[in-house]
Amino acid sequence: FFTLLEFRKERRKRVNLKGTYRTFGQYTHCEGKMLISDISRGGLMCQVTDYRGLEKGQILRLDYILDDIGQRKINKLGLIRHKHGMKVGCEFIEA
Repeated sequence: FFTLLEFRKERRKRVNLKGTYRTFGQYTHCEGKMLISDISRGGLMCQVTDYRGLEKGQILRLDYILDDIGQRKINKLGLIRHKHGMKVGCEFIEA
């Protein structure tokens, strides 16, 4: 049998949200489109169009629209915690 133990602080929700990202307040400038695959109150996992120049520890400006009734526009800062090829995991941070 298979057991999955998850020790996250917040529950993740699988989504399919489009958005954009760009580096925030750093010397290296990177930007592009992203597709968010899961999200929680604490962060998100996304696939980016161009991962070159993105590194663990960088801060990104994340802009996307929720798929709720209000179609709310969200603008967050995220700290890159994980990067595996074009998949990037970000923890939301306060400005």
